[in-house]
Amino acid sequence: MTEIFNHLLLPETFAERIRCGGAWATPNAERIQTAFGEPPSQAVFYTLEQMLMENEHWASETHEVYFGQADSQNPPGDVDPRKSLIIGDLGMDMPIALDYRNTPTPTVIFLGRRVLNRWITVAPSVTDPISKLSRP
Repeated sequence: MTEIFNHLLLPETFAERIRCGGAWATPNAERIQTAFGEPPSQAVFYTLEQMLMENEHWASETHEVYFGQADSQNPPGDVDPRKSLIIGDLGMDMPIALDYRNTPTPTVIFLGRRVLNRWITVAPSVTDPISKLSRP
């Protein structure tokens, strides 16, 4: 089954892992910090239904605090809500997203606290953080 949110195709391998359960379930804080480089605060890794709700208005987001600023030192720095999908949160105002801007295979980014108001690249594809976060 194909999952499309805001005209963007969720990678099938990622969608399948979510459907099967467990692989994208919220892991413990230590695993999250290892994968993302920042400690979580009430992290939530979304189900497909939650992704649908979270992305319903994301493409039309106008609150600039969520856009970030381009940053070559900590790329990408910013996000385009029309070319990204929210897939979870590490905590309040720390969304995790798939960024579709530069490749057909989306990169994983999140709005970190380490560098204020900057989106940080976590992985070149969604399978990398899943492998770091999956339970043994």
